Amino acid sequence: MMMIGNLIVRKLATYIPRTVVIGGHPLALPAGHRLDWYRFCHRRLDEPVTELCTLLLKKYPKLFAVDIGANVGGTAAMMATSAQVSILCVEGNPAYLPKLRANLGRISPSSEIEPSYVWIDDDAQAGHVETSAGTASISLNGDAPHNSEAIRFRSLAGILSEHPRFQNARLFKIDTDGMDAKIIMASSDLLAKVRPIIFMEYLPIGPIAVERECRAMIERLRQLDYTQFHVFDNSGNHMLRLSGSETHHLHTLNAYVRSSRMDLKPAVYYYDICAMTEDDRDISEMLLHQYLTAA
Repeated sequence: MMMIGNLIVRKLATYIPRTVVIGGHPLALPAGHRLDWYRFCHRRLDEPVTELCTLLLKKYPKLFAVDIGANVGGTAAMMATSAQVSILCVEGNPAYLPKLRANLGRISPSSEIEPSYVWIDDDAQAGHVETSAGTASISLNGDAPHNSEAIRFRSLAGILSEHPRFQNARLFKIDTDGMDAKIIMASSDLLAKVRPIIFMEYLPIGPIAVERECRAMIERLRQLDYTQFHVFDNSGNHMLRLSGSETHHLHTLNAYVRSSRMDLKPAVYYYDICAMTEDDRDISEMLLHQYLTAA
C-alpha cells in the first residue's frame, strides 16, 4: 500500500515545477514535464549517451557533442560527465528555452545554445507546435491546424557554421519526434566530412512513406561508411549490434513494434540507434563488451 502511495506522489509531483537531479546535475523541470517520472519507471532512460561520453572521453581529452532536440537539458545533463564535455544544445521550442538556458548554465557553462528547429535547409513554413508532458511535435502545412504560425528552421550545416567549436563534434544526438531521418538525409555532406557517432530516435511507424524514409536513411548512412549500428529499445536497454550488411534485420524489428503497438500496454514504442564508422570501432567494441558483461 505504501508503494502505491509513493507512486501516486511521484506522479502527482509532475504537475508542479520542481528541481530534480539528473546525471548528477540539478535540473529544473516545468509543471507537466515528466522526465523524472519516465526515468523512475525506466532506470536506463538516456543512460546510453552517458556511457558513450564516458568512453569518448578516454579517447579524446576534450569532447564536443551536439544535442538536437535538447528540450530543457535532460540529455545534456546525462552527457556532461565531466567539465571536459561541451555541448551545443539545439532547441527551437520557446516553451523549453528559458529552462534550458537556466539548466545549462549549471550543467555545463562551456556549452552553447542554438534557439532553432533543425530542418533540411534554412526556411520558414506554416505549422503548429504541440507541447505536452515534456515532449513536442510539429505539424506542417496541410497537417497543421487552423491556428498555424510561421515556424523558422535552420539547416544543421548552417547552425554549425555559427558555432565553430562544434564543427567537428564527435557525438550527435538527434531526437526530433519524427524528423530525424529528414535531418540525416539533408546533412549527408556534413556527416561524410565529420563522421561523428550518431545517436538517434528510430520510429518507422505510420504511413508507408515514413518506413521508406527510415530505410533510406539507414542506407544513406551505410553509403557514408557507417558500419556498426547499436540498437536500443525506447527505455535505453541495449538489444543488439548490427553490421552494415545486417541492417535488413531492422525491418523485422519494425514489424515487432507494429505488432506490439496493438497491445493494451506495448512492450516497445520505438528504437534508438547508435551508428558508428570504422573510426570509432574501438568505442563500439567497448560498448558491446560493457553490455554483454553487465550483471
